[in-house]
Formats: sequence, C-alpha cells, structure tokens
Amino acid sequence: MFSNYESSFCSCSHCIPICFQMTDATEKVLFPQQISMDGQQYSAVASGLQNAISLDYHFHKQLVFWTDVTLDAIMTAYLNGSGGVGRAIVRWGLRQPCGIAVDWLNDHIYWLDGDTRRIEVAELDGSCRRPLIWTNLQKPRALVLHVLKNMLIWTDWGSYPRIERAYLDGTKREVIIESDLHWPNGITIDYPTETLYWVDAKQHVIEAANIDGSERRIIKDHGLRHPFAITVFEDNLYWTDWRTHAIHTADKRNGRHHTIIHANLPFPMDIHSMHYQRQPIPRPMDLRGCAVDNNGCSHLCLPGFNNTFTCHCPHGLVLMNGKKCSTRPDNVLVFAQRSNLRMISLDESIRDLMNKPEVEEMDDNPHMDTVLPLDHIASAVALDFYTADDLVYWTDIQSKTISRAHLNGTSQAVIIKNGLDLPGGIAIDWVTNKLYWTDAGMKRIEVSNLDGSMRSLLIWQGLDKTRDIVVDPQDGYMFWSDWGEEAKIERAFMSGRNRRVLVDTNLMWPNGLAIDHANRRLYWLDASSKNIETADLDGKNRIPLIKGELSHPFGLALWEDLIFWSDWDTKSIHVVNKTTGKNKHDFVKGLKGLMDLRAFQKHSSVLNTPCNTRNGGCSHLCLLEPKNYTCACPTGILMKSDGHTCQRQPLQSLIFARREDVRQLSLDTPYLADVVLPLAGLQNIVALDYDPLSGDLFLPDSAASVILRASLDGTKVNKIAVSAIDTVEGIAVDSTGRKIYWTDLKRRSVEVSELDGTSRRVLFTGLDRPRAISTHYPTGQLFWTDWGDENPRIEK
Repeated sequence: MFSNYESSFCSCSHCIPICFQMTDATEKVLFPQQISMDGQQYSAVASGLQNAISLDYHFHKQLVFWTDVTLDAIMTAYLNGSGGVGRAIVRWGLRQPCGIAVDWLNDHIYWLDGDTRRIEVAELDGSCRRPLIWTNLQKPRALVLHVLKNMLIWTDWGSYPRIERAYLDGTKREVIIESDLHWPNGITIDYPTETLYWVDAKQHVIEAANIDGSERRIIKDHGLRHPFAITVFEDNLYWTDWRTHAIHTADKRNGRHHTIIHANLPFPMDIHSMHYQRQPIPRPMDLRGCAVDNNGCSHLCLPGFNNTFTCHCPHGLVLMNGKKCSTRPDNVLVFAQRSNLRMISLDESIRDLMNKPEVEEMDDNPHMDTVLPLDHIASAVALDFYTADDLVYWTDIQSKTISRAHLNGTSQAVIIKNGLDLPGGIAIDWVTNKLYWTDAGMKRIEVSNLDGSMRSLLIWQGLDKTRDIVVDPQDGYMFWSDWGEEAKIERAFMSGRNRRVLVDTNLMWPNGLAIDHANRRLYWLDASSKNIETADLDGKNRIPLIKGELSHPFGLALWEDLIFWSDWDTKSIHVVNKTTGKNKHDFVKGLKGLMDLRAFQKHSSVLNTPCNTRNGGCSHLCLLEPKNYTCACPTGILMKSDGHTCQRQPLQSLIFARREDVRQLSLDTPYLADVVLPLAGLQNIVALDYDPLSGDLFLPDSAASVILRASLDGTKVNKIAVSAIDTVEGIAVDSTGRKIYWTDLKRRSVEVSELDGTSRRVLFTGLDRPRAISTHYPTGQLFWTDWGDENPRIEK
C-alpha cells in the first residue's frame, strides 16, 4: 500500500490519457475519449436515455453498465458508443436501482435497490441473478468493490446512516463507519493507498478512511453544495454536485486546489475515472479461484473471506455437490404481486424458521424472494404449476388473459386471450394435462388443454362470484369457492357433472383453496370471518384451523406440513403448521398487491387413468371422473352418439365480425358462448358472409385492402382480391350462382367476381356511400343500402 500524505503523490506508470465516465439523468451517459483536465472534451457512449443514475465499467471488455430508475432496468453498452441506447440486461423486479459496481476480475455485476432494499449479484449479461444481502438495509445508496480484496462497500442514509462492508459472497458483513453521518452519498476507493472516500450531501463534506473504517478524516468541508458521486485518480478527487450542476476536482489529501472542470450540467449523477490501472488484471500465473474456469462452478462463483471461493445458484436452484446447481427448480413458493410473479425457495431455512417460537417479527424479510423474468404482466391474480415442464400459469384480470412460461422466463406466451373477464382461479390437472379456470365476470368454469386448445365450457349456471379452483385427479373431483350472495364451496366431477355444495354455512368470503392430497383434506380461507378451515374432501369433519385471527387472507398454498397464505392488509405471506395452526410466522413481508400463491413441488407419484391410454378413445377432451372418465367437446360442438367423437362444426350457428377477429356462436348447445375462429392477422373486418356449400367465409379487410376466403378452422386462408380494394363494408355470397358481390364505400361502387376472385367486374359506380349488400337468387335481384348524407336509401 502506498502512503497518502501531502509529501507523497501518485502517478500512472504509462502515459495513457485519463478518462471519466459520468451520467446525466436528463440527457445521456458521457464517455470522454480524451478528456483534458479542464473537462471540455467529451463524447457520448449512449444517448436518448431515460433517467440514468449510477454507472460502472469493465475496462478489458470495453463495456459500460448503468442503472435507469425510469425504466427500472440495468443497461449495458460498448464504450466505443456502438449499440445506440444500449440493451437491458436486468429489467424485472427493480424499483429504484441506485448503485452498481462491476467485478472486472470475476465478471459479475453487483447492484443495490433503494426501494426493495437489497443488494444483488449476477453475471455480466444479467443471468444467474441472486439476492446477496436483504436484511437491515434502509436506504442503500452507492456501492464500490475492492475486487482484489474480495470486498463490497456501500453507503446507507436511512434513519441509521452508516457505511458497511462485506465480502463479495455476502459474508462477514460489518459496519465500518456509523458516527457523524447524515446523507452518505457517493463512495470510491483509491486502490494504491487503500483509502475509502465518500461524500455526505447533508453535511456538505468529503471524508476519507482506511477500508476498515480506521483513521477517519475530513478532506474537504467547504465549497460543497450537494455532492452526489465521487471518484479518484492519481492525486485528485472528482465529484458531481446537484446544486452547482458541475464536476469539481480537488487534491485527494487535503482538499486544496478546488476547481470546476465542467459546468452547466442539468443533473450530473455518477462519475468514474477510467484507466486500466483502476481495474488491473493479474498475470495468468497469479489468477486464482473464480477467475480460473469459474472454479468449477456451474453457475455463480463468488469470492469470500481469506481468498475462499464458493459456488452459488440462481434463486430457486439448489447446490447439489458444492459445485453444480440443480437444472430445474423444486420446492419453491411462487406468488403473484399484481404486476409480477415472484419466487422464494422453500429449503432448510423454512424449517429453521418454524422451529422458532412465535415472537414479534422484525421489519426485514427472513427470506429473500426474486422476481420471475416475465414481461407485460398487468394484474396477475391466480397461478398454478405444471411441474413436469417447470411451467407456471397465471391469469391477468386487466389484460383478460391466461399465460404461461417456464420459471426461468423462457417460452412466455398468452394461451387464452379471448372470452375472459375476471379469471380469478386456475388449476392444473397434471395427470391428464388439462387447465381449469373460473371466471367471475363471465360466471363460468372452463377447461382446455395446457396450450389453451380445445377449450370447453363445463359449468355456466348457478355461479355468482367464483374465486379459486383446485383439482383432485386422484379421485376425479374439482372444487371451487364462490363468495357471491350465497357464499359456498362446491364440488363436481372434473367433467363438470354431479355438482354439489360442500360448505355453505358460517361462510362469507371464501377465498383461497388448497388440497392436502396425502391426507385427503380440503383447506380454505374466509376473508370475512378471518378463518382458515379444513374438512374432508366430501365436506365432512369440518374443523377451524385458525379462527378470527387473520386480516384479509386471499391466496392459500400447502407444502409438506405447512400452510401459507397471502394477506392484503398485512402485505405479507404467513405460514403455520397445517395440523395445529400453531407457530405462526411471517414468511414474506412488506409487499403490496399480494394475490395467489402456490408451492412448486415435483409430483412423485404417477397416476394411471383411462385418459392416459389413447386419450380414453376421445376425439378431443378426456376428463376425469371418480373411477371413470368422460369425453368432452370444444365449446359449441356437440358429441356424436358414440359418446367419444365430436362433430366437426356446430350444425347451427351465428358468425359475426368484431374488426380484429371473427366469432362463432353455436345454437346447438344449451348455453350461449361465442368462440373466436382461428384466423390470424385480421385488422378491420366489418362485413362477412358464409358459403354453406364450401363451408368457407368471405371476409373483406379494409385495413389490409384485401378480400379473404377462409375455412372455419383457419387451415385455409386465401386472398382472392388484392388490388383496387379500399373500404369494403358489405359482402354477399350467391351460393347458387357461385359468385360474390361487394360494396366499396370509398370507390362508391358495387362489384362482382367468381368465388375465387376471378372474372371481376364493376356493376355500379358513382354511388354515394354504399354499405350492406344482399342477393336474392330466385328473382335475380341485388339489394344494397346507401347511407349518404343527402339521400339515405335502399336500392336494388
């Protein structure tokens, strides 16, 4: 270590120009290529950013990383400016990412979030993300790494302002500065002298200490208005100031020679000096641990105390043999929080928690969750798992959809996007691979294959405000809660038959449901009576587990001998023993908008059912019943007399257009439920007609300026007119003469062609605003409406 006193000085051994990186929250990330000491020469790495706050760089990979609190993302770009605005590498579960640091030796990024109050780590591309520190953080602000010492140091300006440090694996955490601090802001390390520098925005001061907190001293206590970030190079400190809108510099030893090197910056944020000696790479023979083949780790290798190196797994995976992580998650709790889905491991730590007595809980979460990397979630409510493929399914009541994705975020897709209103419950039949859901808005219970195909309506009568649903493939039953005017919990075969009420007394707002498959018990929540209750699967032997002690419970989940529930009022997930209801603990706290939750656990037993053999002989859906099964057809389709084969199409139906889709309403069934036909890419369908002989639809799309001919199943879609088509809002099929007629409002015409679009000709032109059209073949007449402003009429 070099000395750091006034008689000493530091200088780089090679004459490579010093460079600074700085974020400006309103404009851009700045990277001066050849900055002079007066700070006048610079160029941009990435422009057009939203609200960049903190940054760091990787000199040898020529990468810059920054946090953006408007995008709630961590971004990266090349230092030479290629790549434009950069790309997001972490964009899920961030609320206020206000500090970032790069481990240039082991190729990791570390960041802290002032809102979620955690420090996390990931690979440089954002993969293998793992929470590192999440307890006793109040308002963490900035962090810096001493990579060669395996150390992480950060500032926290909460009610107990302090500077802390830990090793890069999160161990050996300790407070190194805690007195006479108010708003500790930016922080930096002078590596040659191993000196820590920080700015305090409230005390308007720059201070220094050794990296263990000893020999603390004031460097500069005047001329600072609101210092935000600080860096060091050779003998000088450089800092940004919000009030002066400038970059300042002064001698690092005594604060003298204070100078403004760049002024008139709207909101100068973070700043770093960039030089290869700030990120030295040891000689190959001196590399060790994580820097050599990742130390044999399959995922994260993190340096720790006394040059130890340990392997770690992304959240949800388990370290198997000290080196390799499990390839698939197991024993995790996944829960919905409106705009995201979150996951927390159910490992030995939960057993440690449950072995503790019921005590007043601390403010911090005893366990750390992570956000699943999923996009476009607006208001998730219900969820469930298909464990064979590590798939999570969820409903979204704002987008009115059902989606699925792998737990690692891949293969995300909307599988049900039409005909939903308030899908509040969802359940997976993992034996026959079916998806069940409730819809309180449509007042329905439906089923489909796991990809959303062969959707079928099971129950449509006598439902009010259905909420949760669970299934028991072992006995062929499904159960659901309904908190309408006559609150109840009901049961039916998984085919929808043999429906009956299980519980309807002393019940007000039945919410979440869960089945204890091993002990053949049903559990439920009542948000009004604030109870958790349980009964046999036939409704008998009803027992209150927790009575009147809950606040506003919503979702319910079972895992081994524990029961978990989410609570809207406490903003927490609680856990108790499922048999005694005792030993209550807070498992996750401080999260608004908590909805449903499910425990992800591999199903060890395999059930053999008739549906597993050639789909039970069913042409479409095979649905379980107690010791039996039944075949079912997609919505609107009738079953043939053999009880196994469905009709190809409804015998009687209405077909109507809704601009971006075309729907069919069967008149064969005792219910009325329209089905969206599988016709992709429609933009503006106003008119349509049907040819009963070919079974084809004729669809003018005025937005695409085409007329389409399509089969009802969507297997054939052809463009039969693609030129001189403008605003066609009326079309008619002459099924006897085998022709089509249409009106074109913009072209003010009526035209005709063969069914394949050939032999096209204009019949009438110069009309006003022709709209609907129809034919009467027996008399050879053609009728159309014209809703012109001057003379609205019907013509023939």
